[in-house]
Amino acid sequence: EKKKKQNDIEVKIGLNLINKIGIILLLLGLATAMKYTYTHWFGDNMKSAIGFGIAMSLLGLGEWFNRKEKSVFSLGLCGGCIGVLYLSIFSSYFMLDTLSFSVALFLSLLATSISILLSNRYKSQTINAISLIGGYIPFFSYVFTEGLEGTSIYIAMAYLILLNLTILILSIDKRW
Repeated sequence: EKKKKQNDIEVKIGLNLINKIGIILLLLGLATAMKYTYTHWFGDNMKSAIGFGIAMSLLGLGEWFNRKEKSVFSLGLCGGCIGVLYLSIFSSYFMLDTLSFSVALFLSLLATSISILLSNRYKSQTINAISLIGGYIPFFSYVFTEGLEGTSIYIAMAYLILLNLTILILSIDKRW
């Protein structure tokens, strides 16, 4: 019993904690690279494209490891994909100014949809939480940059209802 408990602790630290630390370091490194490094080598459009390329690479690697039945590592890579997508959209719009507002909003909605699909596929509460938090990013960025006036109030309310309803249905279905 003591040996089994020790192995569980090793698995939690070795697989779960180290996995999350690695993804956080990847996100910090990417944020630094997009803002400060490679200023003379790449233009702003190339920096944005590299960010989105890294996100798609993480998604591909996550799916590959999932097929190899390395589910914990796969889950970390797919969660990292979502984080890198949101980071790339945010930095491309606010820091690099390579995306228009409407394109950034559309890509944020697409990233939220991908994260909801991944959450359902992997049965992961963590990815579900990331998708909910990331789903609020386009809403708040729109409110703070454009403001809510006229019919945009109804569109914003419909978006929030749709986002929360989708997450709620997914959560009830999975009994989270």
